[in-house]
Amino acid sequence: MPTTLPSAFTQIDLDSGALAGSANVVHRLNEVGDWLLNVCRKEAVVLATIRLRVREDGTQLSASVDLSAAEIAGSTRYLGDPTLELTVRKGAYLRLHASSGQAGLFAVLRSAKDESVVWDSRQLVSSDLFVFLPLRPGHYLLANLITPAECGIAVLYPDPRDSIGKRLKNPDSMHLKVGTNFPVKTMNLMPGQGVILDTRGPARFTFVLQTPDNGPLDLADWRKAQDQKAWATLLAKHRQ
Repeated sequence: MPTTLPSAFTQIDLDSGALAGSANVVHRLNEVGDWLLNVCRKEAVVLATIRLRVREDGTQLSASVDLSAAEIAGSTRYLGDPTLELTVRKGAYLRLHASSGQAGLFAVLRSAKDESVVWDSRQLVSSDLFVFLPLRPGHYLLANLITPAECGIAVLYPDPRDSIGKRLKNPDSMHLKVGTNFPVKTMNLMPGQGVILDTRGPARFTFVLQTPDNGPLDLADWRKAQDQKAWATLLAKHRQ
């Protein structure tokens, strides 16, 4: 049976203003009131609407919205009919992501009273977070399209020869506060090491692969020798 990998593993280039793959945007809901979260892919085309109620006495401290799931649910609703209703406490965190489907989703938060725009995920504001998990080894360019600012990121190839006989530890996430510029010009990451960008001003972040890294040239020969050794050991045990 064929297996379909989730977009988090197949989507390499990421954009905080066009969500897909492992990209997440987090926004804090600091004002009490009733809000409408419009899910969009193109300007002024609403694919789905989610009603958000922010209350002083709310119990939920966070809300997670899968924009791709909302898009699918919205296709079966009348225009403007909410696909989901959420109630959270003042100060709760709203997390947006897109688990599957075509890339490019964003969200616009409006007042339910007059539909005025109060926040747009295509332009992050101070204290918003952009969180992602790079998996493909290679050299990337991380950029803020608004300031603009750039940072080179190398996602290192995990050479299995370096970990023989060692207990591997999951690396801690890289947490960067980003104002007009990135605090560093370059940095190295391991595959699966999370990145948290904590904004300190207007931002739209992109993370784009420049050059893939397929590992050391002699790694294929080493793996072949390891396979031959493993088979020889297995056959020797079988003959005993």
